[in-house]
Amino acid sequence: MSYLCCTKKIIDLLGVPPNQYEPENDTSVLGPWYANIFLVNRKKCVIFVNSKTLFCFVVINQTKKDIKQITSIFRRNLMKRLHAESMSLDIIDRIMKDHEKITICKTYDRSILGAMNELTFHFRVICEMNEGLANMNIDETNTLLAGTIMRLNNEYIMPRETLVSIAG
Repeated sequence: MSYLCCTKKIIDLLGVPPNQYEPENDTSVLGPWYANIFLVNRKKCVIFVNSKTLFCFVVINQTKKDIKQITSIFRRNLMKRLHAESMSLDIIDRIMKDHEKITICKTYDRSILGAMNELTFHFRVICEMNEGLANMNIDETNTLLAGTIMRLNNEYIMPRETLVSIAG
């Protein structure tokens, strides 16, 4: 079982009471993922960030109806991103098997929320440089975000390489 820790914005939109994160029940290799919703050019975007690697991806142009199906959005786009990052099929299968059952819970780690806000800022800058969402290639942008140097547990990491080392 894996966990998707959602911010209050998403939990309110889902309208379901969230569970508490229980590390002893988290059997996934990558640990919990965090999700937040933000607006760019009046369009809803969802960012997903892994707590162990800070590997992230953004899904754009989401509606309220789409966001209510956040676990299927997450799984579908996670698989797409892993393929885009040229992960081996064994690693992709293992990660996707870990995420067959996803439990929605509240966020609990402020440092991950801070990293998520920083990645959201980077996304907005890239969007501005491309003069809006309509002119942006979301796959290239997500690849850029995965290569952004971030700080996690007093170490500087590259999320893509950290994901490969943990999952591989």
